[in-house]
Amino acid sequence: MELLRTIVSSTLVGLLRYLPLTRAGKLRVPLLRLAGVKFDGSANIMGSQLIQFPANLTIGRGAFINAECVFEAAGPITIGARTFLGPRVLILTTNHVGEDLVGDIKPVVIGSGVWIGAGATIVPGITVGKGAVIGAGSVVTKDVAPGARVAGVPAKPIGFASV
Repeated sequence: MELLRTIVSSTLVGLLRYLPLTRAGKLRVPLLRLAGVKFDGSANIMGSQLIQFPANLTIGRGAFINAECVFEAAGPITIGARTFLGPRVLILTTNHVGEDLVGDIKPVVIGSGVWIGAGATIVPGITVGKGAVIGAGSVVTKDVAPGARVAGVPAKPIGFASV
């Protein structure tokens, strides 16, 4: 039964690749719901996504997920309301991706109103506070405080704003 569920959810997520970027946004959320992704209201999903273990992904109301993001959700990934992910953001919950997951599985929590730039990577066990901004191409290896602005490899604070 689990194998069948995995095949069906992988097929549904894979269908996103063939939907045009515009005019198909309303189809992406229902397809992802069928695959097991949990939504807290509506969200805007652009282009295709790679989602391993869709049942562990929760997306908040009004979130915007750009094209080609990767969610390795062996553990829970929570994305807050009104959060924006640029294209090709990578969110990991394990230190090894593949059939044989090795090491600890750690959840990732992204607060509401967060902006994550294109190509950023968030490693397992990270919490990103409300209203934080992560620069494009950054690798987040430590928790990000609410309202913090971080960038770089590894990501370091570059500023702060009130939340």
